[in-house]
Amino acid sequence: MEQKVKKVIIIEDNERILGLYCRWARSLGYEVDSANEGHEALEKINRNIYDIAIVDWRLPGISGIELGFMMLNIVDPPIVRVCITGSSNISGKRYRSDNAGYDYFIQKPIELLDFLSMLRKADKHVEDRKRLESYKKDFTTGLLTKEVTTERIDHLNNSKEITAVIILDGDNFGQINKKHGEIIGDLVLRCAADRIRNAVYRVGNGIEKDIGRWGDKADTILIVANPANQEILRKIGEGILETFRNPIHVRSEKYEVKGLLISYSVSIGGALTGPGISPMLAVRHANAAMIFVKEHGKKGFEIFDTNKHSFLNTA
Repeated sequence: MEQKVKKVIIIEDNERILGLYCRWARSLGYEVDSANEGHEALEKINRNIYDIAIVDWRLPGISGIELGFMMLNIVDPPIVRVCITGSSNISGKRYRSDNAGYDYFIQKPIELLDFLSMLRKADKHVEDRKRLESYKKDFTTGLLTKEVTTERIDHLNNSKEITAVIILDGDNFGQINKKHGEIIGDLVLRCAADRIRNAVYRVGNGIEKDIGRWGDKADTILIVANPANQEILRKIGEGILETFRNPIHVRSEKYEVKGLLISYSVSIGGALTGPGISPMLAVRHANAAMIFVKEHGKKGFEIFDTNKHSFLNTA
């Protein structure tokens, strides 16, 4: 089957550099659009569908950090975001902690091979998302339904690889629904789901990852990654926590919500399969660790430990 040409928007205020990046992207087979300042870029992003956005960190009008934050909440479909920076002393961790929503960043000066490598990574990110979209999805969050998630857990019974299982549960979703109403609550869930997707996709290449609804609560989510290990489990859990450090920016033209900042936090538990530990037992272990977080202040991440969490019901 012929692969659909991906659409890229490149946002850079230097006209010469913008022209160079556009020529490079077209030569690699992408459909390219461009903007040289933040307001123009946001208008185009709201009007069109792009697979990838490549954004210069320093822009006139709306800055790169503001634009990244706004794009983080454009979730239908989500855009893979790449930041270009001329700074030599800002690490990838700083960009993520600022919560500007960038999936990748690349430092100037950029050569053609660097540009190609960056686009290949972004390409894979897009394909991973499309793979998830081929499954049955939950209407509110865009994540897999509980039924499909359960099928994935059952399927992993046949895997000889170690599987990481993570359960997360919103700490204050009920309060958000009560204060702002169900429409805002649903928008928060959609934005939260996109942040979780971004955090999960950043970890490890060659790892199959599935994210879906779990249980009867709207804000309980299950993540499985295979093959995995303790380090991957920890990176996913900590990455999800980090992405909720800043409030969610809720906006929707359909519901006339122009900009509402809502704090949202999650409690997370993780576990690994292994000898004598089936995927479903690992789910119970992860749930026990998540409950432990809930009972000890919320807004945290715990990996299941038999000695620490054994008093909880994991049967």
